[in-house]
Amino acid sequence: SGKQKGLKIALATVLPNAEHRNCAKNVYANWKNKYGDLDYKPYFWNVAYSKTVGEYDLHIAELKAFDSKAHDDLLAVDPNTWCLAFFTGNARSAHVCNSLSESFNKTIKGARELPLINMLEAIRKQAMTRISRRFNIARACILPFPKKLWRIRDLKVSDSVRKRRNWTKPDQTGHNRTR
Repeated sequence: SGKQKGLKIALATVLPNAEHRNCAKNVYANWKNKYGDLDYKPYFWNVAYSKTVGEYDLHIAELKAFDSKAHDDLLAVDPNTWCLAFFTGNARSAHVCNSLSESFNKTIKGARELPLINMLEAIRKQAMTRISRRFNIARACILPFPKKLWRIRDLKVSDSVRKRRNWTKPDQTGHNRTR
């Protein structure tokens, strides 16, 4: 937004090697003001989640074929800041949306209105409650791994046993020998 232009310039000056990203949800929300029809939504998210530049080019061409004006308006926002295909590996994150920070902010929204000490106490209680709830769920699990991993392990073990079944053959004395 226009409010953050000075902040972006200041960050680029102070941290010239830092990668700046925009939340794709916010880019979509601004773009949706003009193109709010649900037909446009998959085009935007296909572009945003493109993993390679080739995939990006394909999806952006599909959008241009669908609506060239929407294509031009979308390219007005630098895709280097919100499209996965252009992210460098420096940030070590492939998120095009800052959902984690938004989720955290949503959970502490009520506490933020409190005085500082009360706010910190409310956040502490909330964190302790969440940790306790997850601990109880984990304690109720009787398997050493989640069920999905346990099934994968069982499949690999049974496949391994099946392959090894014919690996040795008994000789005339009854002892196993390798082939």
